[in-house]
Amino acid sequence: MDKISFRKIGKKSGLRSALYVLESGLEPGEFYSGDGAGWVVKWNVKGGDEGVLIARVPNNIFSLCLLRSLNLLAIGTLQGELFLIELQSNTLLPRSYNLGSAIYDLKHVQNYLYAATGSGLLYSLDLGELHLHGAVVLSAESIRSIAVIGGEKLVVGSSSGKLILVDLNKKTILNRLGGHDNSVFSVLAMQNGDLLSGSRDAHIHLWRDESLLLRVPAHLLTVNKLVALGSSGLFASASRDRSVKIWSAAQMKLLKVIDSSKTAAHNYSVNTLLWLENEGILLSAGDDKQILLWEIAW
Repeated sequence: MDKISFRKIGKKSGLRSALYVLESGLEPGEFYSGDGAGWVVKWNVKGGDEGVLIARVPNNIFSLCLLRSLNLLAIGTLQGELFLIELQSNTLLPRSYNLGSAIYDLKHVQNYLYAATGSGLLYSLDLGELHLHGAVVLSAESIRSIAVIGGEKLVVGSSSGKLILVDLNKKTILNRLGGHDNSVFSVLAMQNGDLLSGSRDAHIHLWRDESLLLRVPAHLLTVNKLVALGSSGLFASASRDRSVKIWSAAQMKLLKVIDSSKTAAHNYSVNTLLWLENEGILLSAGDDKQILLWEIAW
């Protein structure tokens, strides 16, 4: 699968602040963005440059998670507030949750919402009762990213440079995998069981059976986000070096670079990515306050 092409098919702009997170919407072609101004905006890939502001919170938004079965969208902020939006009416639920430090990532597993925080605590919210359970201490440093393995385990990337494997049933640490020289900003579980991790050290690591297979100098600066391109075996990486790169996961082979030297790409750090499977579109967003739409073909 060495032949891969990309084409910029649109952009979304008009935002007031840097973008840190993108999340899928309820309907095909829909997605949400969260930014440094506290805006949650709903977009459609087929629409124009106009989005719909569905909520505004008083803090920088660092994480979003769609709770599809509940018709809710969870919002995590830099200041540690967890909010829930009811998507039918686009209203914030009256109750919010203060987790005490930045909420860097949110993941939905079964009946719980898990939150990775700047204090190194992993919180869980019971979605049946909307009750916040006690936190599990994973690290003395921030935990920055979460990937789900089979619905029973989490892999959490930490600012210690380690990946932490967590048993969800027992809420215990199974293993700690060292290897990165700095914070792990993104972790990705591939369909074949391999793990990928991207770090502030600008490297991407490939893990198999809890062993480090490859350490790749992937970018010039921080790797902010990794996202799988469906079941293709390909993934994309976003970096502070302003580029997006497409890779083959099995060989960790670089297939394509998307940056401003080749096309009208991002001018500043690319902070996040989202793959829309049905549309075959990769979304990228970052410090330039733009969301770019890329049609990827292979």
